[in-house]
Amino acid sequence: MTVDHNLRVESVEEAAFVAQHCATNGIDHEILNWRPDTQGNLSNQARIGRYTLMAEACAARKIGMLLTGHTLDDQAETILMRLGRGSGIDGLSGIQPLTTLWGLRLARPLLTVSRERLRSYLRKENILWVEDPTNEDHRHLRVQARDALKTLSSIGITSERLSRTAGLMGEANKILEGQADALAMRICTFSPLGFVSLDSGQLCAAPRETARRLLARLLCMISGHAYRPRLDALDALLFSLSETSFAGRTLHGCRIDPHLDHCVIQREPSACTAISRVTSSRVVWDNRFGITVPASLVSWPDLQIAATGEKGLHRLKAEKAILSKEWTIAPRPARLCTPALWQGDTLIGIPCADWFANQNASTTRTVTIDAVAVDPDEEAFI
Repeated sequence: MTVDHNLRVESVEEAAFVAQHCATNGIDHEILNWRPDTQGNLSNQARIGRYTLMAEACAARKIGMLLTGHTLDDQAETILMRLGRGSGIDGLSGIQPLTTLWGLRLARPLLTVSRERLRSYLRKENILWVEDPTNEDHRHLRVQARDALKTLSSIGITSERLSRTAGLMGEANKILEGQADALAMRICTFSPLGFVSLDSGQLCAAPRETARRLLARLLCMISGHAYRPRLDALDALLFSLSETSFAGRTLHGCRIDPHLDHCVIQREPSACTAISRVTSSRVVWDNRFGITVPASLVSWPDLQIAATGEKGLHRLKAEKAILSKEWTIAPRPARLCTPALWQGDTLIGIPCADWFANQNASTTRTVTIDAVAVDPDEEAFI
């Protein structure tokens, strides 16, 4: 797959060049087009955009693993940039050789191979390639890091040594992740409706690094964001949770609300605007739910998955539907943000509530829903 970000006029021709190479060598290939938004951080948008496109394409083809071409130099540049941002052990673990993003396994088999070694191999095999001119644009932080490495090598800071440091940090990171896992098992209750209840007192009493790590993981899981909140935002939320006057707040596309003797982290309804058209039997919606749709439904016109929303809740109330206890005890914001099947503006079903419109019940009841874990440490290169 080649993602054309449509940021340069040459990108169309470059993507076609790759397509032709693949066709010549009998390799299936597809060009995925991403359209930039003029608002916000363009690099971050592009990173999330390309992985979203690739994850959706893999899901449609029932592909469970995606290989990317990250190299040893990409790893070193990432570590250097994260040092500049003051990253901790998580960040300095660098790009991982195998991670999971939205239910898709990401493998990076070339992390120990330098760019120059790759270029030498291509020359030897008489294979042409295209150099992205943005790799020479010094307005980009990664290009600045690339240049800095050339200077730092004189004092022994090389790509190889930075990569080794990333490996050592990764080993330490696994230990810390284990402690966060243990804390989660003690204090968290996860709901298939896409929210989590937790003992905020025990969270705030835990070692700060463990609490911060678990909180970041939960916020990413509930929001579907692949990138964790900033450190200062996490610490501010932990401080708020420790206060008896805590009345709730929002962060990272989530609502964090007190509820009886615990707190609930749930999707923020105003941020839950994802709409996924059903064009294959496997759909990832809102980067949180994996939805399996029977083949007989895929051909339905204008079938899409969107949030249940107020319209869905009003329909359930009007129907006086008999719903599961899990649905009825769930917080209202969480119910608003569950996936529902829509045909245009017509509600077809709400699988998490086990409710389906009568005329479609026999077919749509075969729709299945599962939560999709999100890896908050995924890093891509520009």
